[in-house]
Amino acid sequence: MDNVIEYSVGEHFIAALINGDMTGLNDDEIKTLERFERTETENLTNYHWSTGPIEHSSEFGRCEITGMLGNVAELHLVMMDSLIKNH
Repeated sequence: MDNVIEYSVGEHFIAALINGDMTGLNDDEIKTLERFERTETENLTNYHWSTGPIEHSSEFGRCEITGMLGNVAELHLVMMDSLIKNH
C-alpha cells in the first residue's frame, strides 16, 4: 500500500517536480526547490510526485517550498510500498 504526503506548493514548481522541467524558474528558485525535494525524499528509495484533484488547483495560499503567499496547487509525494533506505 502507498503512503501519501500532501503539500501546497506554488503552481510554478509543479512541472519541475513532476517532469523535471525547470523552465521559467530562476537560479534561487531552483536551489530552493532542490533543497525541498532532497529534504522530503532523503530516506525514500521508491517515490513519485503527483498532483491533487483539479478542483484543488489555483487556490491562494502559502507555498510549503518558499513560505510565500500566492497561487498554490495540491502536490502529493507518493511513497510506493513504503520502501525506505536504512530500514
